[in-house]
Amino acid sequence: FSSTDLITWRARQLQKRMDDLELIEEKVLKARYKSIKHFEANHKITNFDFAPGSLILVRNSRIEAELNRKTKPRYLGPMVVLRR
Repeated sequence: FSSTDLITWRARQLQKRMDDLELIEEKVLKARYKSIKHFEANHKITNFDFAPGSLILVRNSRIEAELNRKTKPRYLGPMVVLRR
């Protein structure tokens, strides 16, 4: 290949770059939403009616806003259900 051929080939690639990036972004978002739907379909707690005396873990949502959350516990517990 000559340098002119390589330059024209590279120029065509750069012209297509924005279209390619948009296509990739669309595919990534579609895969992400599909993954979310699949996870929600297979990992949903449908029965929140825990009996008194059951042991449960409670999600510690305050940690998600903190910067040093990596080493902190994500769940509190086990806790005993006293009443509904």
